[in-house]
Amino acid sequence: MSGNDCGCGGEVYPFEAVLLPSGASVFGPWLEREADNLRATADLIAKDGSNLTVRLYSKDQEDSGDGSEVSATRKITASTTGRKVQEWNPGAGAGLKELVRYKFQCSTVEGGWVLFRMLGPIWFDTLVSGLSGSAGGGGLGGG
Repeated sequence: MSGNDCGCGGEVYPFEAVLLPSGASVFGPWLEREADNLRATADLIAKDGSNLTVRLYSKDQEDSGDGSEVSATRKITASTTGRKVQEWNPGAGAGLKELVRYKFQCSTVEGGWVLFRMLGPIWFDTLVSGLSGSAGGGGLGGG
């Protein structure tokens, strides 16, 4: 692992067995946004004292740099082993732009580390029903 590279193997999912030492903060690869909403799952496999935090960053293709954090309040925080899930959508902070990527952070604990993987992202569009909401109004299964 070098610099800000997570050592995740490019755009290969899931990111298998990434080991972050205490205090490490790295970005994953840029991913093209495929829909309005993103559901992400981090699987904390093992840890020694430290916790894992996963934040989402976004930018448009023509923008340079690391992008902007989508929402300071929406993040994955894993303090126990197992899977943790978070959704980001158009209403989450700055919203999702053309490209998104994860930022992985291992809390600072003397000699601590985390071992984790990211499962493939689940993308889905926001549903707009167009139904009026009246009972029996001719919608699916309506009268």
